Amino acid sequence: MGKERSGNVLFAIAIVALVVSAGLIAVKEAPTEDDSTLENWVVGAGDNLTYGVTGYRDRAVVAGTAYANYTIVNITEQGSMVGGMFSTDLGNWSGDWASILGDPLLGSNLGEASIRTDFGTKHITRYVSYHAYPDVNVSDFITVYAGVESRVIYRVNISGPSFFLDAELRTSTITGLEHMDLNATGGEEVDALRPDEGELSTIYSSGGGWSVGLWDLPSGTWFNCSLEGNGSRFYFITEDNMGRMEHGSIFEYDPVMSVLDPPGTRSAVLEGGLYMVVTDSTAAEGESRDWFFLDYPS
Repeated sequence: MGKERSGNVLFAIAIVALVVSAGLIAVKEAPTEDDSTLENWVVGAGDNLTYGVTGYRDRAVVAGTAYANYTIVNITEQGSMVGGMFSTDLGNWSGDWASILGDPLLGSNLGEASIRTDFGTKHITRYVSYHAYPDVNVSDFITVYAGVESRVIYRVNISGPSFFLDAELRTSTITGLEHMDLNATGGEEVDALRPDEGELSTIYSSGGGWSVGLWDLPSGTWFNCSLEGNGSRFYFITEDNMGRMEHGSIFEYDPVMSVLDPPGTRSAVLEGGLYMVVTDSTAAEGESRDWFFLDYPS
């Protein structure tokens, strides 16, 4: 279903951003696979983007605005630096908008699609990710829709523990945006891993953040997971879970295969498809550890 990659590199560890009084500065110290793509980003220092946000929280309708005022945009072959004022009037229960709007390539690539926007029908690339905000006890599943040509973020969908939000780009200082992202490129593949068979394990320090893997697994895969560590959590998110969250569900996961109160072990023969595996140790008390075992059908 996606491109296959072998190897024992299992997770992309979440990038920790520096928060300063002037806003967010997210620094990538080394070039990544997406850096060449980010060079196409038409957003520049001084650009302002405004998003209308609608959704629900605890079954009550909510609405607000999110703001992205970019003061630093520096994209080079060695990495990237993006800074500015990123905020919303909804409150901190909705997550960290600085980390969301400060990076158009947030997460793993789920391929191209087309969406309707205030600037016309746009061809976009969908990026999915998991983010944890321990200060406000919020965990989000995020889908970012970035233009295939401009990399402008036209839409953001956020599924939290008791809410769903849809942020749509309403105004922009970018000249000629209505003429961008009109044609599909057809050149982007789903950014999914197929890890090697056998055992994989990671140790996390106290409050060590979170790790995310987007896997493309064949039908009949035997999967076993064990998690140890007080306060850690393991979320096993299926393709169906991701689809429902993208289209309006609160944060969801497979309750049978997830471990929310370790120690615990889960195992199953999988139907196949895309899976997101998340180990969140942001609230861990002391060291925690996960083990995975994969056995593919012959």
